[in-house]
Amino acid sequence: MRMDPFAQWCRRPWRSLTAVVFTGLIVGCGAEESSAPRPAFTATALVEGATDGRSVWVRVLDQNAEPIDGASVSVQLESGDVRDAVEVGRGEHRIDGLLEGVVPIQVQAGGREHLLKHAIENPYATLVLPVGGELDVVWQAPQLAGLPDGDLYLVVVARLDPELRFEIPLEQAESYTGRASIPYLMPGQYLASLELWRVPEPADGMSDADAAVLADAEEAPVKILPLTQPRLVWIAPGEAAQIVLGSPTVADAPRP
Repeated sequence: MRMDPFAQWCRRPWRSLTAVVFTGLIVGCGAEESSAPRPAFTATALVEGATDGRSVWVRVLDQNAEPIDGASVSVQLESGDVRDAVEVGRGEHRIDGLLEGVVPIQVQAGGREHLLKHAIENPYATLVLPVGGELDVVWQAPQLAGLPDGDLYLVVVARLDPELRFEIPLEQAESYTGRASIPYLMPGQYLASLELWRVPEPADGMSDADAAVLADAEEAPVKILPLTQPRLVWIAPGEAAQIVLGSPTVADAPRP
């Protein structure tokens, strides 16, 4: 009898001990689903008999057991410091130098943050997300030649959830043409556009030092100039969508 990919994945020895997360649901391979209510995107992986260790390997997969690209993984230590994981393969990340106990592992994927409370005694943690899609954008902003200096951004916003927002800085070549991609998006409708972000000039009488602090501040005031009309794009599970913003041709656009 042919098993589905998730069942095959569950049969692997170390994975059969690891709790995995679906959206708002905790599932253990070969175990019954928990009926108790749980916070969304949260799981506690406590495994008896696992070997002691100070490194944890975190895998970010979809429900077809395929690795999810573009995820970032970190852990917040008791001191309050944040330690970033090292990407060691597609969808696989390693966090080193951890002490004993349970640590909150933060995974950012698909524009959302997911939390796993993980016992370090178990060296493996897995986050499973819905099957998503990829977005490839070919863009051109020819009107930049007549505008003041600024930073060019590709902005992608979920149509039904404006807080789910991607802001990707773009390199400005002489042709003002390029290509950008988002490797993983949750299925649904999104609006994509190009924006020019400008930090206002320092006020009269402001010292150079104050102007430098203002420019570097995370919450520095920014003037946003839309360069294209938002374009609707559908992201389907397991598929790659391609759109054009501005007036480039796909053949002429450079590849990253």
